[in-house]
Amino acid sequence: MPQKQHVYKLVSSISPEDVFRILKRVCEHENQTEFEPEFEFDWIGRKIVISATSGEGLTRCREHFLRLLQKEGADADGMLPGKVVTQDDRYSQPFGILLQDAATFGELIGRSLVDIGLRGIQVVDSSDACKISIRLVGAAKTIDYSEFLQEFPLPTYIKLIDEGIHEVEDARKPSSKSLKKKRKKR
Repeated sequence: MPQKQHVYKLVSSISPEDVFRILKRVCEHENQTEFEPEFEFDWIGRKIVISATSGEGLTRCREHFLRLLQKEGADADGMLPGKVVTQDDRYSQPFGILLQDAATFGELIGRSLVDIGLRGIQVVDSSDACKISIRLVGAAKTIDYSEFLQEFPLPTYIKLIDEGIHEVEDARKPSSKSLKKKRKKR
């Protein structure tokens, strides 16, 4: 028997690949080459290090990097700058990566929906988005989850898209047709 579910999609305007591309672009930019910029990138470890041969070069690279991040739609607070360090005639600055992917926020939203009393929540991550499905049964018919989702505090680089209500087969209970087919096969 088909059931209705409300589907939302979370999309991030910036990905690890985007951050890597921006770092590469900054370090290969013709205005920066005299400073011999380099970078280290560890998305899983949530860390970036930018280095250059002078303090001025590091400042220019850092500002260029942060400006390009903002152009991509990331929050200004998406990177947590660390202390500038000088070692072997190079100036380095680490950054903690505060940017999160859509799946992280999908899990937070899914848990929050369960906390307010909803059941039948499904969060599915894919390479380009995260889908949240809410089965329209029980409390979902009475709780205003839509307003809750619209007010959920998301960073500017994560967008919540309402994909509407869809009918799907209930995967938990086989339909009577599928039971009849199984009995005939025996």
